[in-house]
Amino acid sequence: MTGEMKTREFMYTLTDIVRQQLGPEMQDFQTIGPTMSLVKLHYGEPAVHYEVCVRKRQREIELGLLVGCGEVQRDGGLRQR
Repeated sequence: MTGEMKTREFMYTLTDIVRQQLGPEMQDFQTIGPTMSLVKLHYGEPAVHYEVCVRKRQREIELGLLVGCGEVQRDGGLRQR
């Protein structure tokens, strides 16, 4: 297991690594998390965020851009802002 990084260590260093790789105009993102397997990066609107999810059992890292459309109520309806 030489050179392997623990998932927790990866998640906690990811935002610093991403920030270093971006140009100055893109470095001012905010984060939600990390949890043990998920971190979200956004620019002031959490509903629109980049997401990194470690799926350890599948040995995958999932990356995505998620665009929300408002807050979802518990009954499945959307709340208007």
